[in-house]
Amino acid sequence: MPVVIWEGAVGAYLKSDQLGSLSLTSAGISYNRILKRAFGVLSFGSSLGITQSGLDGSLIVTPQGIYSAGSIDHQDIILGTGIDRSVRLDYDLSLFLGHTKFDLGISVQNLLLPNQKLGSTAIDNGKNVKIIGRYLFRIKDLLLYPSLLLKTNFASYQSDLSCVAKSGNVFGGISLRGFNAESLDALAIIAGIEFNKNYTLSYSYDVGLSQVGRLAGGSHEIHINYNLNKLLGIGLPPEIIYNPRYL
Repeated sequence: MPVVIWEGAVGAYLKSDQLGSLSLTSAGISYNRILKRAFGVLSFGSSLGITQSGLDGSLIVTPQGIYSAGSIDHQDIILGTGIDRSVRLDYDLSLFLGHTKFDLGISVQNLLLPNQKLGSTAIDNGKNVKIIGRYLFRIKDLLLYPSLLLKTNFASYQSDLSCVAKSGNVFGGISLRGFNAESLDALAIIAGIEFNKNYTLSYSYDVGLSQVGRLAGGSHEIHINYNLNKLLGIGLPPEIIYNPRYL
């Protein structure tokens, strides 16, 4: 949410995820400062939060485990049968440069934090780096926005190469996720319309290109965006001082 009086924006998040036997619950706040310059906009921001992780050993099944008559024996000295919990710190730092012709941004998350311990199990704390770039081409009344998103956790790399075209209030494009045989994942088809300055409706369909994606089939996404188009947090108007000379 933009807050003009603080020359930036503030945010908050609360999310919960269940990945098999692993549960993650996170909450945090964020702030970014926006500086207007002759070349465009320079912005830097950060977020700070906590994540509670839980590992339910009773949901784990190992190839050598013995599971009968309600008993659980993983035949593994590291894996437990109860629920292990721990809390970690989360942080994010980002920098963004906005120009009339291009955008460039980078963000780092949990870069220097050690891995989290859940009992005898080590859980990666989500270290990652994201780099995004976008350029504007204008061909008469047609606007083209090619862009690149690169993500890495230093163990693997993933890219999204996209191009969106806009004419008037209608836009559409394609996006390719992956760059080689190991990372190639999906091709997305995008289309949308801006009804007015407040409402935008868009649709995308992901065509799976990896072996898992082909087996799972495509996925649909419908996105409805509402923009207030108002300046928030501009502060109170100045105090009125009455001058008796002009009464």
